[in-house]
This record gives sequence, C-alpha cells and structure tokens, in this order.
Amino acid sequence: MKKQSESLKIDFKKKVVEGNFLAMVFANDGYEIAYIPSLNLSSYGTTKKEAVEMLNVSLKDFMDTLLEAGESKGTDEIKSLGWKRNPYFKKFDAPFVDKDGVLREFDLSEETKIETMSMAVA
Repeated sequence: MKKQSESLKIDFKKKVVEGNFLAMVFANDGYEIAYIPSLNLSSYGTTKKEAVEMLNVSLKDFMDTLLEAGESKGTDEIKSLGWKRNPYFKKFDAPFVDKDGVLREFDLSEETKIETMSMAVA
C-alpha cells in the first residue's frame, strides 16, 4: 500500500484546525464503512457516498470537541491516538497505520477490497 501523507495542525488559541487524513472505505456486513485509522473515527451507510458524508460529520465533531477541550486535554487525546506533537510548530506528526492493522481492527477477510481516499478539515 502506498503511504499517503497525513497532517494535523491545531491552533487552540485561535480555535483553528487544519488537517489531511487517510480514509479507507470498504464493505462489511452489508454496509459501506468509512474509517480514518489514525483518528480511530468511523461511520457507515448503505452507500459509499453516505458513509463518507457521515465520516465528514464525525471528523468535524471530533475536531470541534478537541478545540472545546482546550490545549492540554486536546493534545492528550491526539497523543493517545499515536500522534506526536512537533515542538517547533503547532502541528502533530501522524502515527503509522498499515492496511493489515485496519483489517485486524474490523476482523475482515484478506480478500476485502479497501479503497483509500484523502479527507481534509479546515
């Protein structure tokens, strides 16, 4: 799987979040699942479009919650997901997530087709 770049920059004082995340979309038990492994966010729908739209809602809610929590608690939450804070910038470095890790998380078969896509928040 080709590694795609993820980024997250949070300015808690200005209440601004910018980020790019790798999302994966796949079928499971009759539903389409959209999942951002590096944030452990997922959603589902009867169609891919619905699953991705719901993931966008979850992503926005998650970022709003981080900002409301404040810098200390928000940073702790991001770090608990494996992100590392860059000491020189207001950004975080993404954790490594591989396809096999996603398969284990959802207990999917090796034959499951996983589509990757980029999602942004600003």
